[in-house]
Amino acid sequence: MATIIITGTNGFIGNELLQYFSSRGHTIIALSRSKPQGLPGNVKYYKYDLSTEPDEEPFKTADVVIHAAYQKYSDQCQNANEINWSGTNRLLEISRRCGIKKFIYFSSFSSHAAALSNYGKSKFEIEKIFDNSRDLILKPGLVLGKRGTYANLQQVIISRRIIPVFGDGKQPVQSIYIVDLIACIDNALKYNICGTFPLAEKEILSLKDAVKIISANAQKKNSFIHVPFSLALLLVKLAGNLRIKFPLSRENILSLKSDISYDTSKIEEVFKVKIRPFRESVKQLVLPK
Repeated sequence: MATIIITGTNGFIGNELLQYFSSRGHTIIALSRSKPQGLPGNVKYYKYDLSTEPDEEPFKTADVVIHAAYQKYSDQCQNANEINWSGTNRLLEISRRCGIKKFIYFSSFSSHAAALSNYGKSKFEIEKIFDNSRDLILKPGLVLGKRGTYANLQQVIISRRIIPVFGDGKQPVQSIYIVDLIACIDNALKYNICGTFPLAEKEILSLKDAVKIISANAQKKNSFIHVPFSLALLLVKLAGNLRIKFPLSRENILSLKSDISYDTSKIEEVFKVKIRPFRESVKQLVLPK
């Protein structure tokens, strides 16, 4: 059994990884700002923030680092990009120094050269510090689960009659069910997979079609209203000036505007995992009425 360091264990993906690997008997070292609730006996917690120097002690006995922590960019934290880059670099340097065998970094579909959001730009720059011959950079699409971005989207669709669609609604959506994502990571450790990989199903849906599928599975009838990106960004700015809570941030809208698709046809072969299609995953995640 391995000793696995997981950062961001209060986040959706980080916590799912903690629960999965601890349930399989691995020793887990959880690094996060606050202690996750209900930790199993084989999990040890260390207080950690990306802006600080991590305690080197747990790295001396670890075999794997899975880095899922991320500092969100906001008006209150405009140096988030620097915090994320320097924090990740410190983790990598300590891991190298302590002889850790495997470093897995969670990037995103949003990470690419033409990214408009700070999130996408930051992830893209951080990817460059890794060595594809020994590290693993994962770029998941929309991760489907009971928490996170998808869960928030599903709640909006179920609770509202009219759904705003930004731009033409043709932004590409490629997804991966959280169970399949974790299976990919498990096999990455088993088969020592290295390199940079987008993780998602092969089918590419438009955002509007994805919303329609979620609505149909929830037996909801929604209407759509198209909102130009320029208007959406203006509304976010006005809401911020007036201190009104807006359901989306400027970062969210810029990410949507610069979304791209990836060829993931070889992923199942590489990771030896059958990635279920969006329609099948959504059926398993419908909220109770």
